[in-house]
Amino acid sequence: MRYLFDGFELRAQERRLLAGDAPISIGSRAFDVLLTLVAHHDRVVTKNELLERVWPGLMVEENNLQVQVSSLRRVLGPRAIATIPGRGYRLAMRVRSEGADTAKGTRDAAAPQRPPASAARARRSSNLPVALPPLYGRDAELAQLRALLDSHRTVALVAAGGVGKTHLARAVADARRAEHADGVWAVDLAELTRGELVAPAVLQTLGFQVAPGQTPVGTAVDVLRRQDALLLLDNCEHVLEAVASLVQAINDAAPRVRVLVTSQAPLRCMHERVFRLGTLSLPSSPTLGDVQRSGAVQLLVHRIQAAAPHFTLTEANAPRVAALCQRLDGIALALELAAVRVPLLGLEGLLARLDERFEVLAGGSRLKLPRHQTLRAALAFSHGLLTSDEQTVFRRLGAFAGSFSAECARDVAAGESIDRWAVLDQLGALVDKSFVLADADDPPRLRLLETTRAYALESLAQAGETAAVLERHARLFGRLLEEAAQDYWLLSDAAMLERYWPDQANLRAAMDWALAHDPELAVRMVGDAGPLWREALSQQPEGARYCAAALACVSERTPPLAHGRLLHTYAWMLIWSQQQRARAAAQHAAALLRQAGDPATLGMTLLLLIPGTTAPDAQQEAVLDEMRRLHDPHAPPRVRAQLLSASARLAMGACRYDEAMDLYGQARALLSVCGATQWEGVLAWTMASIAITTGELDFAVDTLRDTASRLDALPTRGIFLAFSLGSLATAHLFGSDTQAAREALARAAPLIVRYDLGSRYAATAACLAAREQRWSTVAMLLGYGQAASRVSGVDAEEPAELRARAHAMQELAAKAAAAQVAAWMAAGAALETEAAYALALEPAEG
Repeated sequence: MRYLFDGFELRAQERRLLAGDAPISIGSRAFDVLLTLVAHHDRVVTKNELLERVWPGLMVEENNLQVQVSSLRRVLGPRAIATIPGRGYRLAMRVRSEGADTAKGTRDAAAPQRPPASAARARRSSNLPVALPPLYGRDAELAQLRALLDSHRTVALVAAGGVGKTHLARAVADARRAEHADGVWAVDLAELTRGELVAPAVLQTLGFQVAPGQTPVGTAVDVLRRQDALLLLDNCEHVLEAVASLVQAINDAAPRVRVLVTSQAPLRCMHERVFRLGTLSLPSSPTLGDVQRSGAVQLLVHRIQAAAPHFTLTEANAPRVAALCQRLDGIALALELAAVRVPLLGLEGLLARLDERFEVLAGGSRLKLPRHQTLRAALAFSHGLLTSDEQTVFRRLGAFAGSFSAECARDVAAGESIDRWAVLDQLGALVDKSFVLADADDPPRLRLLETTRAYALESLAQAGETAAVLERHARLFGRLLEEAAQDYWLLSDAAMLERYWPDQANLRAAMDWALAHDPELAVRMVGDAGPLWREALSQQPEGARYCAAALACVSERTPPLAHGRLLHTYAWMLIWSQQQRARAAAQHAAALLRQAGDPATLGMTLLLLIPGTTAPDAQQEAVLDEMRRLHDPHAPPRVRAQLLSASARLAMGACRYDEAMDLYGQARALLSVCGATQWEGVLAWTMASIAITTGELDFAVDTLRDTASRLDALPTRGIFLAFSLGSLATAHLFGSDTQAAREALARAAPLIVRYDLGSRYAATAACLAAREQRWSTVAMLLGYGQAASRVSGVDAEEPAELRARAHAMQELAAKAAAAQVAAWMAAGAALETEAAYALALEPAEG
């Protein structure tokens, strides 16, 4: 075989390159690269393919290939070999080959025949529309699929129904029109009712009839055997076995045919590369810039504008558009159906009706398949492809909110007809068929899309299993919270987060069910959740609401241990924002926990009865004596740290600051060893607060910066970060660094609002305003702080805040008349926390 191109001749058998009659010397690797490019001159040759052919069996760096291509360009010309970015190379010269066996034998009578009506079709290179509709939010997936088709002969695009597989697959095929000499052909299998119709449908698309004496599959293989084509087989899930057989036969006999399949499940055939398509990207925040970048939003807005041309995306409606896309999981079909309803219902009205999504999201385009005209029809079609056991497991998975583990799924979905091992098999099938999504973690977390979950819950109700399955789910997570209450004493915060953070939504759902259906379970669950809410998850406001609801479930039958732990949890949820109520709950909890014999939880409860901000009295001394009696030198570090912390609080209240610092340092060392990051952080904050009081500002600033940095790295970014940043602002003000104080308070403000800590840093905020000479703001913040302290029941302020208030009042008195100050303070007393801190952070004049 020899190849002629632009004055050059390549003799493959002799491994020679000639320019005219003169031989050209090139290296053996360069010759192999050139031979591969010349032999496949009608398409792009991927980098991986060249590496495999030129360096077979060897691992080499890609720059070796670049060196060989550069050497060939010096010989053939700089434009002889085109680089296709991200894909590979293509010979940019016309090639003519000689020496191949081109004799045509007598046509076999059994060869496939084109019907007469297909003559026009034979001249076409594709049956795709000339112009496809725009593709939104899929640029990355489009590029990835094109690259996969360069290096794999069969690619399966797998996703749940309605996600947008067909639209993306057609865009991929359209982008490859010029790369296949024999065309790009799309075959829609959606309306086929039997697998044996698949191969005839392919032949009909290609313009051929089944050859006499041959099977449809055999004929299709013969047609494609020598072709360079892309075959798109769309909507394959209901005829999967037949498609897999045909694709395998094509792979075996037609090496230059690429096959792109769309399906809800993989083919499971050789050479297949599965690409799992996710839903469209969702906004990361409700701000206009983030919303505009979301693929789901782009599609929704385009579809709304098709029905209501006046509609525009604005700062005002961006949060509602983002919420709509999130509630619909970024599912393309759901977004298209929703867009049709916006002109009538508006965004707000549509959002309010999404709990009835299967009724609201109906009436799609009449040009679509019936199963894509309503959301329920799309899910019902896919659901109908499941086996009976798969349907059973699927509907029971609807009990899970958010993600879940395979082990939890086995506990909830198993029953009389399906054991725990069978559930594992069905889970695998549901993942394959795109009903259940699996993340990339090890072990993976599983989840249902919200829309899919709504269908599962609807199916659960129809099967009459709702009550039993939701109870099973609640009791499972009740046991998990029992484990969490014990794990707290032994595990680090990082380990607690890893174990329990992913199940927050399930814990909430389980507690909600228990509060409505099983009061005793609710009391136990909420009480056991205390350690998670207090430290690892830092969810004090939410925990306080659950505690208040669970206290209403307490009865004479409630065991002292469950009641005591619930009150202990309630006290810790309130201690930072409503101290008087918190200590009343702690007093009651301590009495119950003594009766129940739970010394570790009792110790944490007693700690709340020594505030550290007031001079010690006989009651506080008695509490400390009891903690000394409870102390076990062999207990876990978290338990042993209780007595050190309590002793330090008493010393701090007595103004014995050196003693307090030493005791807090010992407690921090214990907590640091066991990884109690949050508790250790609050002790660091307390030590820094003492340092502010004693004027050691450098120590305070360094400690608070370090603590804030460590706490800010946690996913919770919780209440103790608010304290660290707020007190850092105080320390900077006392050190006369106004800009640094403003920056720290700006970081703290959202957390102060979230955790209802407004009264704690109102004086710091007022002091900042005084430094910036914003006198009305100073007075309003002082008025706000006094009112907030009365509401929260703060029984003694931190010394640093007292100092900040005194400084602000002194500055204010010198700048404004008393009557004016009183009026400003009265106006400030009416402010909400968010408004107060927004006022504090308004830009300073000048």
